[in-house]
Amino acid sequence: MAYGITGGIWNDEADTRDEHSWIEVLEGNDEDMQLVDATQDDGALITKAGLGSGRAMAEEGMPTKLLRGGAGLKVKPLLDVERWRGRELVVCERVKDIVEELEPGVHRFFPMELYVGKDYQRTDYFLNICNRLDALDRERTYPINKRGFFYPEENQPRALVFSTEKIGNHHIWIDKFVPGGGPFISDMLAKRLQDSATTVISPNPKRCDRLGRGRLHLWHSKKKPKQGWLTKRCWRSWGRNTGDVGV
Repeated sequence: MAYGITGGIWNDEADTRDEHSWIEVLEGNDEDMQLVDATQDDGALITKAGLGSGRAMAEEGMPTKLLRGGAGLKVKPLLDVERWRGRELVVCERVKDIVEELEPGVHRFFPMELYVGKDYQRTDYFLNICNRLDALDRERTYPINKRGFFYPEENQPRALVFSTEKIGNHHIWIDKFVPGGGPFISDMLAKRLQDSATTVISPNPKRCDRLGRGRLHLWHSKKKPKQGWLTKRCWRSWGRNTGDVGV
């Protein structure tokens, strides 16, 4: 099984009905962000800005301070993983350490001071994923277009299947032949998050079927879980039925 991270949410205890939150740049300019190497390959288009490409970003031009705008902390507490600029991830130090332990020296983590209003909260890290893979099992994934991309159509059967052999020892990656490309994470990374002191993982019993997809919840709390998995606030990943994907 492989999982695609979609960003952070809060559980039903958070009063989020009428208030939104977001991440924006407080110091620096995200328009100045660019890749170290923007050379095009046979996969999805690589732009100079390069966000979500699975390539290394340059330190020059990287923002250094972020603002969590919108709802206050009493309504929406900080999450272990905050979503930024679509599908980019800003992670806390605990998540950073787990990823670095599994894939030392592979990914880049750019420190960014996180503020709510005028108040400094903590230093988080922009997770620059530096694995750009072609991990599709093309014999079992469908539909695939003439260029080799997974290309599902609305209300039509589909199956997204990854190859264990192609994934290899990678634990978080962008797939260059999947629209949106991820990020995807391995079973081992999901388990490490589960086993960490304040993060656990709870599969939805209706997780997935052959053509569908379901949910996994990665929960974060400073309090001890009440029932082994039940905690105060969470961030979510989507699990896909991917057949040959165990890592």
